[in-house]
Amino acid sequence: MANSFRPLKLRQLRQLWGVNDANWGWAGLSLLLLVQGWLVFNKPLHWDEFFYYLEVDRFARGHLHRALQTFHVRLFAWLPTLFENNVDAIVVGRIFMLVCEFVTLLAIHGIARRFASRGAALLAVLLYISASYVFLNGFSFRTDPIATAALMSALYLLSRPECLKIRLWVMAAIAGGLTGFAAIITIKSVLYATAFAGIAYWRWRTAERPVRDLQIMFASGFFAIACFILLYIWHAQGVPQLPEARSSSEIAASSAGISHANRTSFSTLRDAASRMFFIGKPHNLALIITGFLTSPALIALVPMTGWALATRRTFQNGERLALLGLWLPVTTLIFYENTAPYFFVFMLAPVCCACAISLDDISRRVPLAFVTIGLVALLIPSIATQNPAIIRNQHQLVDTAHRLFPERVAYFDHAGMIGGFDKMNNFMTPWGMKKYRADKVPIYRRAMESKAVPLLLLNWWLFSFLDDPDDSTFLKEDADALRENYIKIAGAIWVAGRNAKAGNPPLTSEFLVPGPYTVLGAPVLFDGIQRAPGEVFEISRGKHVFSAIGNKDARLVWGRNPDLPEAGSLPLLIWPRS
Repeated sequence: MANSFRPLKLRQLRQLWGVNDANWGWAGLSLLLLVQGWLVFNKPLHWDEFFYYLEVDRFARGHLHRALQTFHVRLFAWLPTLFENNVDAIVVGRIFMLVCEFVTLLAIHGIARRFASRGAALLAVLLYISASYVFLNGFSFRTDPIATAALMSALYLLSRPECLKIRLWVMAAIAGGLTGFAAIITIKSVLYATAFAGIAYWRWRTAERPVRDLQIMFASGFFAIACFILLYIWHAQGVPQLPEARSSSEIAASSAGISHANRTSFSTLRDAASRMFFIGKPHNLALIITGFLTSPALIALVPMTGWALATRRTFQNGERLALLGLWLPVTTLIFYENTAPYFFVFMLAPVCCACAISLDDISRRVPLAFVTIGLVALLIPSIATQNPAIIRNQHQLVDTAHRLFPERVAYFDHAGMIGGFDKMNNFMTPWGMKKYRADKVPIYRRAMESKAVPLLLLNWWLFSFLDDPDDSTFLKEDADALRENYIKIAGAIWVAGRNAKAGNPPLTSEFLVPGPYTVLGAPVLFDGIQRAPGEVFEISRGKHVFSAIGNKDARLVWGRNPDLPEAGSLPLLIWPRS
């Protein structure tokens, strides 16, 4: 009886865990996809997701004036017609992105299978989706999942010679079309150049008819360029010109036959190209280090694969260069500027294909079940730190803004959080703020002088200047205008208005947000006229004198009897702390 409890030997343990090994991999993959499905509805929205939806909303309303890198708006222009709260719309968009990620996973498996065993190809898929940044951002409402799915699908088609033998030119055209489509989605698709070059070289070396296959690869490149140009021309036709007056340089460009949308796109391309690359310390070094530390498998496998590509002598017929081309996108981390967490979704897909050769070595020594459990278990901290309450807070904030302003109004905020409203300031990215300070143009005050902007959302730490008069984040004219013209209502919501303290002498103030104002709390004396609580009257842009009457504080709030939320009713936590 005692013998039945003897410890299992290592060989027996390997046999026990090795039964239907592939089932463990598929089970792990299915589990991660199910958890991602839950995260689609419960992970807080990133500010970039709000910005990308803002472009969709602008296009749907005919207010988008930039054609380059905005093609995604055509895929989602129907969303604003279905949802008033853009949090709901973005969540639906995330479902589409999750489908794109699934296409990427299939492509990774197919490409890796060309160079490694079936088990290693499955592990390459698990390696990709289990990378913490991919797991948490692979379904984000951004252009990265779309471009990655298209590029990886094109690489898969070009890596399958048996498919090309069936319909040679058709497959080349499809691969080229997918590449051109990815490029119109995001210009950083060029960072996949080494992957395409490596696969093309490998196809040429392994082809039965090398000249024909080389012609096919060049034809695929031609199709990609043609697709990009045709899609851009078509998309630019739907991007209107700016209605406001243009500068002399714009008029000169217009006389040369260049539309505003194209001129803006050329400017965008020039600015993006100048900021895409760097020499020296990466701007996002801390994020890069965190991405690898939270994905220990990458720390081991990426350099292991690089070493194998440099030293292994068993590669044949261009395999080394093909795998090297797939591996090289990881080096973009040392010269590409915008390497935020979502970039890993884009960059790691071909890299994981190359890592299949190292995973092949591991799978011959370690049961796939062990590797699967390890990769899945490493994600537990990432899953546990998600706070579903934050997306509900975001939803509540957007709902409150729409209730407070039933009709469309203009507003200032970080990334464009309120769908259907007119955002009047730039996207407050590090690039955007650097350009704002370099230009030295008080865009906030100028916007307020040109149009009533009754809503200010303090949904980013840069707005802390409202509590710190010495803060130099904003130009002084802008900081003074914002500080003087808005009052806190609840949470991140600030509305155009004034507070009048009881007993204080009359205050002279410049009102930059004209329109109807409602008196709340106590009567006020405004420009010599007494206004009772609840009274609504028009205030013009300019300087006015007002004070509270009696022993109670008074408020002037923009709007006609606005449905103000309670002061503490909106939670302050609307972005993840990390």
